[in-house]
Amino acid sequence: MPRPCIVRGCYALVTKGSRCRQHQLAYRNPERQRMNRAVAQHITEVGYWCPGYAVPPHPSTDLTADHIQARANGGNVTRLTVLCRACNARKGTR
Repeated sequence: MPRPCIVRGCYALVTKGSRCRQHQLAYRNPERQRMNRAVAQHITEVGYWCPGYAVPPHPSTDLTADHIQARANGGNVTRLTVLCRACNARKGTR
């Protein structure tokens, strides 16, 4: 059932979540935005190629940004690398 957006003064109706699409974009997590920019820059410079993790480099359209050293292991949160989802899952917290 549609309900109003939780942002004061917005009368847009929402069916999923608590914010309308416009306010979802404005409220996005800054870290996620930084990761999205890293993927976009990688695609601009290299194209849709994954550098691979424990496998040779390969084409992929499902690229994600990942911290070079896992944050769970106390890694540097500023350094990112781009991997495909399969390589990112293979890497895990290593």
